[in-house]
Amino acid sequence: MAKILLFGVSTHKDRAVRVAAEKIGVDVTAVNRRDYGQKIGTLAEISGFHKNGKIYNGPDFAMEMLVFSGMDSQQVDAFLAEYKATGLPPVALKAIVTPYNVSWTADALLRELMKEHIQLGG
Repeated sequence: MAKILLFGVSTHKDRAVRVAAEKIGVDVTAVNRRDYGQKIGTLAEISGFHKNGKIYNGPDFAMEMLVFSGMDSQQVDAFLAEYKATGLPPVALKAIVTPYNVSWTADALLRELMKEHIQLGG
């Protein structure tokens, strides 16, 4: 199932993401802060992944993050075009669920994306 996971996204961007996603038939889930320690596969409801019962007690995420699950490149491109049309600033950190990151926690994925963002001059 195609889905976009939201992490720490502001209210006005949350609404814009939901409108853009609805236009292309993709579900949106705002991830609760307490679940930031769960694996991406669990949060995306991917078969074989189960909640570990841990509650995240770390800091709030320093940046907003979107994670695209079960979406092909055309769907991601269509979503990004719809979101861009809103005129709102982009969400800086974005990832697509891959076999490589599906077992990472949301917190670990955020740290990796922040590292890449800084290396790319963001």
